[in-house]
Amino acid sequence: MREFFKGWRRKVGCGLLVLACVVCGAWVRSLSIRDQILFLPRGNEFQMIASAAGTVRWGRISLQSTVFERDDYLPVWRSMTLDQDESSDHFWSQRIVEWRWNCGEFDFGAGANYIGGPRTVRWAFPYWSFAAPLTILSATLILWKPRKRTEPEHA
Repeated sequence: MREFFKGWRRKVGCGLLVLACVVCGAWVRSLSIRDQILFLPRGNEFQMIASAAGTVRWGRISLQSTVFERDDYLPVWRSMTLDQDESSDHFWSQRIVEWRWNCGEFDFGAGANYIGGPRTVRWAFPYWSFAAPLTILSATLILWKPRKRTEPEHA
């Protein structure tokens, strides 16, 4: 067994396989539960990272007035069950869309709830776009046969 883990490739491959399993676990969780972390900086905008409906989402919400004046805001974690439509089409149907690019499960765009309202920029990436490359890379590194070292010939 020690021979299997000689070299850096298999060690990194096993680490990436564990990371791929964690991503797959989060993917399955996101199908029934929405997890969200809000970062509340100073000024008139805050950032959000969410996991819902098989996607990882990043968002920035810009408010019209400055509402955050303190430096000591900690990230806020929220977790709730998915009891409504969390699809990207549903999200954008409730907004005035400035721009949007949608390709399959990848979704990027910006818009506001109403004219002059808070502006939202949102990027959504499907979990498979993280899990598949991690799995392929880990399999490649784990199954890669190490080269046999050749001893230099003494003349």
